Amino acid sequence: GEQVKDCEARVEGVRRQAEQKVRDAEKEAERLEQQQSAEAQRIREDVRAMREAYVRRIDVVDERVSESRAEAARRASEGVHRDQQIDRKLRHLEQRLLYAGSSAVPPSAFSLDGGAYGPEGEQREGII
Repeated sequence: GEQVKDCEARVEGVRRQAEQKVRDAEKEAERLEQQQSAEAQRIREDVRAMREAYVRRIDVVDERVSESRAEAARRASEGVHRDQQIDRKLRHLEQRLLYAGSSAVPPSAFSLDGGAYGPEGEQREGII
C-alpha cells in the first residue's frame, strides 16, 4: 500500500511537471509567434517604405529625363534655325562677293524686290 501511494505520488508529480512544461512551451511558442509577427510587420513596413522611396526616385529620374529630352529637342531646333540663318547670310555674302566690282545688282537673300543694294551698290534704307 505504501509503495503504491508513493508511486502514485511520483506519477502525479511527473504528470504535473509535464503539464507545466507543456504550458511553458505553449507560452513560449505564442511569444515567439507574436515576436515573429511583429518582426514580419516591421519588415513589410520597411519594404513598403523602400518601394515608395524608389517610386519617388524613379519619378524624379523620369521627370529629369523628360526635361533633358525636351531641352535637347529645343536646342536641336534652335540649332537648325541658327544653321538656316547662317546659311542665308552666307548665301547673301556669296552673292555680294560674286557681284562685287560688277555693275550688276546683286539679288538679296532677304527680299524679292531687287535686293538690299541699289544700282550703284549702295545699301538701301530700311532693308536688312
